Amino acid sequence: MVIQWASCGIRLAPFLLAGLCASVALTPSYGGDRLEQIRERGTLIWGADQEGGGPFVYPSEDDPTQLVGFEVELAELIAQHLAVTPRFEQGQWDKLPELLDRGDVDIVLNGYEWSPVRAQRYGTSIPYYIYELQLLGRKDDTSLTSFEDLLV
Repeated sequence: MVIQWASCGIRLAPFLLAGLCASVALTPSYGGDRLEQIRERGTLIWGADQEGGGPFVYPSEDDPTQLVGFEVELAELIAQHLAVTPRFEQGQWDKLPELLDRGDVDIVLNGYEWSPVRAQRYGTSIPYYIYELQLLGRKDDTSLTSFEDLLV
């Protein structure tokens, strides 16, 4: 799977990369020039929880030791931009900020929603995945005609 940014009609890659790189460099919990440390080390350590599954981060069906998904590709793209190698670090979803605080990971790519509290504590990028919840029902089921019918 390869992200084709231009084919989507969206040219977010430069802005996303700039935002994420700035997030790494400016996150207060790091101190110093973290971006330079990443470049010197030659590795971008990114944290996520693969338990969330596709399309984010999940084991390949062909080789379960390999991870695939668009967050894997995003980490590869960021690492390529920084001229370093990406390295995945598994973390429990609700504990990922702790990995970031301890310096166990350089960035978290794992569907965290923006909030004022997080924005004060961490550098954030523009959203790279936006979704809306939907309800599905059988097309031929006439018993549900409004949202209120679900509140019974």
